[in-house]
Amino acid sequence: MSIGMIIIMMTYNLILTFGLSTKIIILFISSFPAVFIGCMLIEQLIVDHNVKKIHRIIVNPDDSRFKKTAIFTLLMVTGMCSCMTLYTSLLNFPNDGNFLHILLIHFARNYPAALISQFFIVGPLIKFIFRPSNKKTAQTELSKSC
Repeated sequence: MSIGMIIIMMTYNLILTFGLSTKIIILFISSFPAVFIGCMLIEQLIVDHNVKKIHRIIVNPDDSRFKKTAIFTLLMVTGMCSCMTLYTSLLNFPNDGNFLHILLIHFARNYPAALISQFFIVGPLIKFIFRPSNKKTAQTELSKSC
């Protein structure tokens, strides 16, 4: 899921900054490793643990599955967008005198895009790929081939 969000958000930000050009392909490839490593560390060390804690406080066990999923997604996107905007702003604008201004502008433009991407593109795609019928089908095909 993180890889999908990284691809979408990096592409979104590069197009907003540089427009549609071949330059964004080179920038994407050159900056992907640093963004990917940072994203994985931030997710595992900071966001995931805290989101699960907050989610247990907010959501009741008898709430609907939709509500639980929606709140978890909202919390994850908020945490990851906040941390990743800070991380990428530090990577790209470390000595700028207007850092707070840049950080707030980037968060304001990234948060809606991240939320929409997660709810309507990456989330449904991951659910489709890993839905139970696909697992059973894949396991059946695997056992037939062995």
